[in-house]
Amino acid sequence: MKINKNKNLYFHNKNEIGCKCQHPNKLESLYVKNINFLFRILYFVKIIFYYNSISQMSVLKNINLVWAMNNTNEIHKLNNVPMNISLNSKTDTNYVEDDIKENINKKEYEKYNSEIFTSSDDNVSSNMNIYFKENISFSDQKIVDCVTQFDNYFSVEVIMVLENFRTKKFNNIFIAQLVPKDNEKEFQQKFQQLKEQIKIIINKSLKNAISKNVLTDSIKLKDNSSTMRQMIDFLDCLIPNYSKDGIIGDEIKKLVDEFIEQNFHLPSFYLKNAAIDIVYDLENNKEDEILGGDIQNREIKNMISGLLHRWKDLYKRCNYQRNNYFTLINIKNPFIVPGGIFREYYYWDTYWVLEGLLVSKCYDMAMNVLKNFIDILNALKYIPNGTRKYFYNRSQPPYFISMLKKAYDHDRELFGEIVLGEGLKAAEIEYEFWDKNRTFEVRKNGKKYKATFYRVMTNFLRPESYHHDFMLFCNKHLKKDGESFNFKKFFDDDDSILGERKLFSNIKSACESGWDFSTRWLHDDNDLGSIQILYQIPVDLNSLMYDNEITLSHFYNEKGNGYKNKSELFKNAATRRRKMINDLLWNENKGCWNDYNIKEKNFVEKRFYFSNITPLFYGINKEGVSPYKILKLYQKELFGYVGGVPASGKFNQSIHQWDYPNCWAPHQEMLVTYLLKGLNEKNLALHVASRFFKNAQQAFKLKHSFFEKYSCKEEGKEGGGGEYVIQLGFGWTNGVLLKFIKEFGDKLDGDITERLTERKIDEYLEEKIHKENKIFKY
Repeated sequence: MKINKNKNLYFHNKNEIGCKCQHPNKLESLYVKNINFLFRILYFVKIIFYYNSISQMSVLKNINLVWAMNNTNEIHKLNNVPMNISLNSKTDTNYVEDDIKENINKKEYEKYNSEIFTSSDDNVSSNMNIYFKENISFSDQKIVDCVTQFDNYFSVEVIMVLENFRTKKFNNIFIAQLVPKDNEKEFQQKFQQLKEQIKIIINKSLKNAISKNVLTDSIKLKDNSSTMRQMIDFLDCLIPNYSKDGIIGDEIKKLVDEFIEQNFHLPSFYLKNAAIDIVYDLENNKEDEILGGDIQNREIKNMISGLLHRWKDLYKRCNYQRNNYFTLINIKNPFIVPGGIFREYYYWDTYWVLEGLLVSKCYDMAMNVLKNFIDILNALKYIPNGTRKYFYNRSQPPYFISMLKKAYDHDRELFGEIVLGEGLKAAEIEYEFWDKNRTFEVRKNGKKYKATFYRVMTNFLRPESYHHDFMLFCNKHLKKDGESFNFKKFFDDDDSILGERKLFSNIKSACESGWDFSTRWLHDDNDLGSIQILYQIPVDLNSLMYDNEITLSHFYNEKGNGYKNKSELFKNAATRRRKMINDLLWNENKGCWNDYNIKEKNFVEKRFYFSNITPLFYGINKEGVSPYKILKLYQKELFGYVGGVPASGKFNQSIHQWDYPNCWAPHQEMLVTYLLKGLNEKNLALHVASRFFKNAQQAFKLKHSFFEKYSCKEEGKEGGGGEYVIQLGFGWTNGVLLKFIKEFGDKLDGDITERLTERKIDEYLEEKIHKENKIFKY
């Protein structure tokens, strides 16, 4: 069931019972648990109801979780799960496991408690009392044995249990609910009726047991909403109308829609807009003054106004106290969300958000960016993909140290104390995580190197995209022997298929890269199941790590004589990494850097990927090779498209969002900054910035929105592909556009792209190569 107002709340065919989350970040529930019954396939959605009568709910002391298991005496306990992680309180956050330090040569797909909650006990009764507490700790106990006073809250958990796997028949699906003590007898009677009415026989394979669009969001009841009796009556009247084909009729659809509209909040109710520190006068249209330039172009002024107003829409603060009800990690300072369905704080997005905040002179907001990440690092010892509990165990490209550098270089007086104090301590924690948990020894041509990988170790699906990943596994592995594929091995963690389940490590590692997904990671462009990022040494990641080492060396040098040894330590690490990048990742045949696959022992060289040129951005050059020669190699991709620089070279239309024709704001900013500061090529930089700006400007005129990504093929066209529809907002796009306006002003709307034709750029690059070749020769 999808809970919204578009009249599509329905049960699917009875042979397709299950649950799908359409998109990452749509889970607003407590947590998605993978609980091991005979197999581990349980999709758990928690719906939080707010109940206004404190007196009636004050007697709620425990949870009576009832289920039945047919044809087996086995039932597995619920394992302890993270209920109340918060950076806003003294909650136990020892969730990060030390044993994440896997070696590249060891058994790769170990079970981590952070993602796989399994346990077994053949002697457990099928009727159990499960207790929760507000501040749950991470002990070894298998059943949470604490009582909490729920005050004026109660919850209903919908659990779909697919049973009796051994006979390949899923006999019963029951609903397990939280039971108020004062109404327990009556509720149990209703509950027994409900169980009998919901019995469904499923005879098809597990592939068909995972349905589409059953429930994508969990949401919270409004004040003065339905009573418990009304809830039960609602379920009671729902079941008799369940048709023989498993489809709820129009009458029930209407009933459910009305029920949802009357009783539920929108998914983002737990966030509120935060106070904003923008210092310009919006009402008097003086926004352009904040950028320090004299903007005359009216259309650019309109863009500035639109961009700056977006900060107010995207600046959020957590608006709840009971952290155990939500997957969102409660951070104490306000934060910028990207926009659209992305209602949490993301890691690498925030670097380009910070760029925009600094040029907008939103210094309190920029300071909160640093404070929030410092808090997260101190609590978790790394920065997760985003501030959701289901993002634990995976990060994103490590840009925190770059953020410190950006703020420090922008205003040392304002940011110097936090950067060289708390920030530098947190930066070492960040570096240590990537150095110990993502960096491995690699050998090539008899030489040893250390290289950093995106490498999330897991053997289970993404909680936020459970259905997508499960169907990907099915589509990949059912080809082996059709419907008879032994799924029991899958759910029992049979060692014989651990290698096959590395698919999920690859998927999560691609999410950690930020490039989720791209043909860059695929052996077969048309098959996501062929993903092999685990074995690729990413050029861009190692270039960023090099820059982090250089920055840490610089910061410790700034702190004075007492830190010279640390400064040298990081300087030497950077020297070794630079050598690794040029020895291991330089592709002599192509004349550029490429990712290197250590399993297949070859370069990822099938086409241009923006990552190929990232060493240039951090001052890494190949001896005897002009950087202009590398730019010339990819002239079409870097300078030839009307809408900006695509993520990859052109090929048959990819379904993945980090491929041609999509162009992303971060890539445009990285290239423009390099052309300006690395090569002092102002016209080429303006050419690249102008094309992307005009693309975004035209889209803003047509749709009054800023997009997550754009198409390079035409102006005003949003990007496509990926696991979700195009999102509006949008944090890093806004930040990059503001930076470009600050740098170039009215020139962005000039004729530079008409004057710098493809032919002229070609001639200019050839001329620069020729001049530099003379220098190299002598």
